[in-house]
Amino acid sequence: MFRFIGLLLILFTVSFKCFTQATDKNINIEITQFIFDDTENNITYSVNNEKFIVYKTRNISKSKAIKIAAYNKILDQETLTQLCDTLNTISSKQLLKMYTDGEETKYVLTFDITTTDVKIYSMLENYYVAEFDHLLKYLNTLIPECPKKIDFKNLPTNGE
Repeated sequence: MFRFIGLLLILFTVSFKCFTQATDKNINIEITQFIFDDTENNITYSVNNEKFIVYKTRNISKSKAIKIAAYNKILDQETLTQLCDTLNTISSKQLLKMYTDGEETKYVLTFDITTTDVKIYSMLENYYVAEFDHLLKYLNTLIPECPKKIDFKNLPTNGE
């Protein structure tokens, strides 16, 4: 009986430690898509610890825009752990702060990522970066089909 209780305590301690490892990390991500030709489809993904919000930006004049929350979700422990793993993979790469193809800018993505272990800021102008595509594809799996999603499909090379 005491062995069983001891085993349960050990399992609980290990489970609790695994659970708190990802929640101890401070995760802040903001990814913004801006398409110059299409002012109605500018989107921002915002992750603040366990809260994930997709904003759609609507321009109400040339100088004013408002952000409307199109979708939000509380991320569970497994999702946070997978997100941390994805971010750690990205942080292991040597990424630039600015990527551009040198052509007229039509499509801009900004990535602002901060965790306990990672700090990345990068702007992509008409440019594809595989590490960021991997992150976008993962985040897109968390969103239902309803709201528009950020991806590299608007690039001339279509992200290929």
